[in-house]
Amino acid sequence: ILEDISPDGSYAVARGERGRSGYKPTRLLKIDLLNDGRELVLFDATAHSAAVSPDGARMLFCRGGEQPFRDGYRGSRASRIQLYDQSDDSFQSVIAEPWEARSPKWLADGKGFLCISNEGGRFNVVSCDLATGSRKQLTFFKAGSVVTPALSGDAKLMVFRVSRSIYRFKPLNGGEPEEIHLFTDEKLPDRYIRKEKVTGTSSAAF
Repeated sequence: ILEDISPDGSYAVARGERGRSGYKPTRLLKIDLLNDGRELVLFDATAHSAAVSPDGARMLFCRGGEQPFRDGYRGSRASRIQLYDQSDDSFQSVIAEPWEARSPKWLADGKGFLCISNEGGRFNVVSCDLATGSRKQLTFFKAGSVVTPALSGDAKLMVFRVSRSIYRFKPLNGGEPEEIHLFTDEKLPDRYIRKEKVTGTSSAAF
């Protein structure tokens, strides 16, 4: 499953299972997009939700993570965020708490990132500074959690879902998320209703 593509388009990062078992056993795979060849397992450890840095040298990724329906989970299976440096094959633990941190997205300057965290109970967007380790909550949803966030390349616009609603959000200007109202002028068929006319039968089963 595709996770991210390097900013220069030279390689992609995907996740896949490579003969491992256990909880969320996927590994990160590096795929050369300019030359033919097999994919490369970046490191032999469970990982998912990878995001390549703007300079292409570093990678944020997650380990662990409880099932989404366990909203507000606290415990040893909580998702943690780590930083991998390809230049020296080193790792740094960025967020490792009893609560969950997911879906890291780099800021354009490479000095920090956005993610979603349920530290306050519900998943909300949080800004993180890599140099200081400081975090700042940017959204404050209480009736639902932020899921499936997507961030533009310049980090100026984020789109995510909360419950059944889709929102746009400008994380750098301090504004509030705005709901995107989706609509269609076409009359869509009701796929849950099926009408059948039976003129005769000897037996029936439902």
